[in-house]
Parts: sequence; C-alpha cells; structure tokens
Amino acid sequence: MWNPKAEQKIFQIGGVSVGGVPGERPVVLVGTLFYYGHKIVKDENVGTFDEEAAEELLKTQDDMSDKTGNPAMVDVVGASVPAMKTHLEFVADHTKAPIMIDSPSAEIRVVGLSYANEQGILNRVI
Repeated sequence: MWNPKAEQKIFQIGGVSVGGVPGERPVVLVGTLFYYGHKIVKDENVGTFDEEAAEELLKTQDDMSDKTGNPAMVDVVGASVPAMKTHLEFVADHTKAPIMIDSPSAEIRVVGLSYANEQGILNRVI
C-alpha cells in the first residue's frame, strides 16, 4: 500500500470533497465546456454558444454524477474577458457543481475570479 510522506488534506469546494488518501472517496468527474474547437461555441471572442446544447451537457453531467455517486465539477474555458463572464454566469445558473476557471490567458483567469467574487459564487470556484 502507498504511504505518503506528507499529510493528505481534504478540501471542500462547493460541497465537493477533493483530496485525501487515494481510494477513500470517489474520483471527481470534470467536464469541460467552451474549449477551443468545441462544437457548441459560436464565437469564442464574444462568448456566444448554443445555450440549449450547453444546458443539456450540464444536465447530463449532473445526472451521471447522481447515478454513479461520483461528484462532478465543470471546467469553464474563456478565450476572452466577455466570454469568461458569459460562460461563468451561464454555468453558475444551470448547475450547482463547483466551477473550475480556465483560460489560456492568466489575465482572463484573474477576471474570471474577480467576476465570480462579484457574483457571490467564489466559494464554488477553483
């Protein structure tokens, strides 16, 4: 059996426990939305996307999480500041899952964190 040298910590993010000793809790499902080339994205710079398709993807992930007992998070990618804000707002409104802020740009990730704070969802964000 694997014996880590460092203390294994457990973190609570938006009601989901992550970390700790491997095997003690279920793995976390992470679905990514709005990535480069994602077929639901209409314009990555503006942040437009097929809302119906995005809602269906979120619902499917939530359903699978409920059925399997594996907690889930959503990795939200934003290619621009307007896109990040639009994507975060949409995801926060359509799922209770924790949200990972993702972007190829550090500046956009910082804006995402600031926006999450303004919207009162910072406790759900990684």
